[in-house]
Amino acid sequence: MDRPLSTSENLLFQRLLSDLNLAVIHRLKEDRLIWEWGKDEGYTVNSCMLALERIRYAGSTTYVTDVWKSICPP
Repeated sequence: MDRPLSTSENLLFQRLLSDLNLAVIHRLKEDRLIWEWGKDEGYTVNSCMLALERIRYAGSTTYVTDVWKSICPP
């Protein structure tokens, strides 16, 4: 059962769409996953935590931290 998005959810959704519009698609290149914050473009839980800490200490708020806070309260 769907429900309308709240004002804050709608703002987060619009920010996500705006970020996705920055993506560039190259039709002739093979798709691959890249985790830019880890060694050798590989994902680890530790690299994720370090990336989130850098965002938090930089004082910036992004939809990632907003969503994380809403899903996982202290």
